[in-house]
Amino acid sequence: MVGQRRDWLLIGLSTLGTALALVATVQTLQLQVDASRALLCGSSTWFDCRTAHASSFSHFLGIPIAWYGVLLFFWVTVALACGEALGLSRDAVRFTCRITLLGALPVCAAEAYAMLFLLRVVCPLCVSIDLVVLLLFLGLATGRRQAGVGIIKYWRGFRERAASGPSLKAQGDIRWCFGSLLMLFATGLVAMSVVSNVVFRVGKVDVAREAREHFLQAPTRLVVPGDAPSWGSPGATVEIVVASDFLCPICKESGLVLRGLLAEYAGSTRLRFLNYPLSTQVNPYVKHDIHPLAGMAASAALSAQKMGGFWSFHDEMFRNQSGISKQRILDLATHRGWDAGKFWEEMGSPRTSNRLRQDIEAAHSAGVLGTPTVWVNGRVVRRWSTPPLLRRILDAELDRRGSSATGRPRQAARRPTGPEHPPFSFSAAGTEAGMRPRMVEIHTLRREPPVPGGTMRRR
Repeated sequence: MVGQRRDWLLIGLSTLGTALALVATVQTLQLQVDASRALLCGSSTWFDCRTAHASSFSHFLGIPIAWYGVLLFFWVTVALACGEALGLSRDAVRFTCRITLLGALPVCAAEAYAMLFLLRVVCPLCVSIDLVVLLLFLGLATGRRQAGVGIIKYWRGFRERAASGPSLKAQGDIRWCFGSLLMLFATGLVAMSVVSNVVFRVGKVDVAREAREHFLQAPTRLVVPGDAPSWGSPGATVEIVVASDFLCPICKESGLVLRGLLAEYAGSTRLRFLNYPLSTQVNPYVKHDIHPLAGMAASAALSAQKMGGFWSFHDEMFRNQSGISKQRILDLATHRGWDAGKFWEEMGSPRTSNRLRQDIEAAHSAGVLGTPTVWVNGRVVRRWSTPPLLRRILDAELDRRGSSATGRPRQAARRPTGPEHPPFSFSAAGTEAGMRPRMVEIHTLRREPPVPGGTMRRR
């Protein structure tokens, strides 16, 4: 009776693992198409499913790693629930499940290492899946009187049982179990290749073609102020420049996506931020006062930089975008222990006004036509919501400059730690005629002289 209850508990646990892995698979596929999608599990500074699922660590052989988990959990569920009904011995089924889960544990450990030490985030969904794998292994690895004994004692007992050798019937059942598992994985991987392209349309963007078109652009000479906020490696050969407006809704989305991509390349790239508020009060190149408070928000960000907390303030401003006001900005400053009066005085100082004007002129000179706009080594990135394309562009830039002595362009490095260095992500928006991203907030700007054929329409 106790053994049956344990089996049903393990079946329920593996069913839960199947559901969690399926959710993770769907989210991973959705982010490969559009990284700005809303997720079931939210994103914060450290607990961030988006960063984990949008990174290259979420795939193996072109298939989401979570899908391997779906196949594994599904097989364990069916084997435990229907094994005896199919004429398989209980010991053979449990033995096969143990070995399979034992092989999954190093994968879980590698995934945890990538999250904690390379991406520097925690994905609650991934942690839950790893925990289910561990609990299933421990539940199958202990006998009726050995609940909670652990892996070491199980391994010793396993070696003793293996030395005695199983019966011929058990050997045949074990071979059948492993054969069915391999067949399920082979069928599942083929099915995922079809589903990802037909249902989720992962391959709708020709990454190779888009990357070739990207490098056909002539690089623009960007004169970024020397004290512009930067993130990443100071001596990087690949520089990413972002022109953004704190009150632009799409800029808010771009600030929350693709953190995993930036985290992977933090040791070999450098991100620099330019304020480009779409307000006639501070920006002479804007025809209409689209975001009247954008200038105040940009000045607040520059004041936060003087206080030594630009990136954390940057994130909070985007999170509070809908409620931005003078009082809200001062509350954010006070929450960080800054003097509200001095902060407001710094916002209105001539030094801050001149610094904001430098950002606007730099972005305008580079040909910005909308927000957000991203340049990678002077070339505008078109589809900011397609992570594989951005990775392809960065890899190509690193290869061109020989930034990796080992031939692998991506140099994963531990990102800066501390409250002023949260994970940061970037986005891209096309600004040339006929090169529109899927989502971008385009506003009509006054250019002198006008760019021939440079008009863009809202999609």
